Amino acid sequence: MKKLLLIIGGSILFFAIIGVCNKSEKESTPEAKGAVSEYEAAIKATRDSLGIHEESIPINENWDYFSSVDEMDNSETKFAEACSENQLNFKFPYAGGSYGYLGIRKNKKGTDFYLKISKGQFIGSYSGEKTLRVKFDNEKPYEISYGSPTDGSADFIFINASTSFIKKLKAHKKLKIEVDFYQYSGSILDFDIEGLKW
Repeated sequence: MKKLLLIIGGSILFFAIIGVCNKSEKESTPEAKGAVSEYEAAIKATRDSLGIHEESIPINENWDYFSSVDEMDNSETKFAEACSENQLNFKFPYAGGSYGYLGIRKNKKGTDFYLKISKGQFIGSYSGEKTLRVKFDNEKPYEISYGSPTDGSADFIFINASTSFIKKLKAHKKLKIEVDFYQYSGSILDFDIEGLKW
């Protein structure tokens, strides 16, 4: 009788373990892993383009903080960067979903605000003649001019905002940025900006 109970108990335990393993495999799907990997790869690409190389990439906060040091004069540049909650879908060769990155850069020359797209091309604005629209929470949207970098990069623009823009970023939770891309005008990037420490 005891032997029979041991056999039955062992069988129940065996199938329970199989059930837990199957549940774990379902929860860790290739699609979920792929989404995280794509996000981490996009952050790494942004850092690489700015000459910043770090192993640790935190993905659980709205803002990512990092810094770099100029090898010539040892001056430090600090960054705060937020990834868009949504992706934009462009056609070839930028297909597959594109994340936007809103960044703050502070160095000895001052403070800059930038916007970067993981894949895609902004409409160039080399004289600062182009504008984008921003909307904080439920406030009325307004326009800000932007400029393209002097190196001709099409996936990166500088937002011509004053330092008071930081106060607005810190005082609000959500931000929408409407900007034109090559063949895609009026594209909107959504950002969760709550919790900026700057």
